[in-house]
Formats: sequence, C-alpha cells, structure tokens
Amino acid sequence: MTATDALLVLRQRWYIVLAGLLLTGAVVVNVATVPAVYVTQADVLFLAPQSAQNPNPIKDSSESLIATTGLVARMVRNGKEEPATASSGVTLTGKGVRRGYSIRLPDSGGQWANNFDRPELDIQVVGPSKTWVRSTLDRQVLRINRALHDLQAADGAASQDFITTSLTPAVATVVRTEGQPKRAVAAVVALGTILTALAALGFDRTVPGARRRRAALQPQPMTQPRQGSDPT
Repeated sequence: MTATDALLVLRQRWYIVLAGLLLTGAVVVNVATVPAVYVTQADVLFLAPQSAQNPNPIKDSSESLIATTGLVARMVRNGKEEPATASSGVTLTGKGVRRGYSIRLPDSGGQWANNFDRPELDIQVVGPSKTWVRSTLDRQVLRINRALHDLQAADGAASQDFITTSLTPAVATVVRTEGQPKRAVAAVVALGTILTALAALGFDRTVPGARRRRAALQPQPMTQPRQGSDPT
C-alpha cells in the first residue's frame, strides 16, 4: 500500500479517525491535568541501651536488635508484608502510589537472598499536600515508638534497658513532584495517532471491495490514440 492509498483510506474511514482523535484528546487532557503529589522519606534508627559494653549505640547492629526492628515493623503493619519489588530502591511513586505510606526494614540483599544489616525502618509517605504528608509521617513515627515501648514493657524490661529510636532527618523535607507531563502528552499523542491510523487501515482491510472502489476513485492516466498510416 502506497502513501496515497493510506491517505485515501484515512479519508474514507474518517469516522474511525475522528473517534481515535477524540479518545486521544481525552487521554491527553487526563494526563496533562494530573495533580502534583508530595513525598517525604525518613529513617527510624533503633538504638540499643548505652552501657560499658556498648558505649556507642549507633554502631550496634546486632542480630537481636535487627530482629526487634523487623518485629516492630510487622506490628505497625498489622502483620502485613510489604509487596516484593525487583529493587529495594523502588519508591512509592515508582509503584504508582499517589496517596499512602510504607514502613519497611531495608533489604540490601539480592534477588535470591535477603540481607537485613541495619536496625532501622524506612518510612515513605506520598500524598496530596505538604500538611497531609507531614502529619502522616508524624503519626507513623509515633506508632513505631509506641509499638517498641509496648513490646519491651510486655517483656518486663527495665526502663533504663529500653531500646530507643532516632529519627533521620530530624525534620523531614517534603518535596513536590509532578513527573514530566510534557513528555507524557507527546507520547500519548504519538501513540494515539499511530493506533488510530492502524485501526482505520485494519478496518478497511475487512471491508469487501474497498480496494477496488479506491482504485476507481483514483484518476487514470490518459492514453494517446494510436496514429494510423495514411492509406493515400
């Protein structure tokens, strides 16, 4: 099929082209008007009680402390596990979440084995406003500290032997993110145009006699009459 044939098909199947362009326009408007979201991230570091044997709690990454950190994470998540991802560095916005939070024990392991080597919880929050994000982060930090306190109190630990926490950063920064709407719009327009053309061409192939009718509409080249010999 030549370019001229393709243009004739698009002209004849104008109703398909119109429907495709309207759908593409609707998607473009939806993509271009997606509201911005706000995100923040903070780490809650679990600290063993300071003692003569442990003068620097920040450097203590014992298995028991990491296990306690993981247990607290399960408590505040009500026993639910965080969905597995291909990379531990995947963010909430990378998962398509626009309102919510996550609390997880960072895993530095690979695809086949877990490796929890830091007694800290990673908190990520994404939401529609700075106020909502900050208040949600504060609530999750409070829940973690409360769960840690209740866990140790239930075990009968003395208050001076309690594991404590430290928030990093102390004041989390909330960042506005909008993605790249211009690139998204350009991609939608290109994809919508291609799919519309393919739909019109594909539909035309299913209509009997469509090719013959197009050939009849095309101007035919004029032929010169043959010159006969003069009998005289």
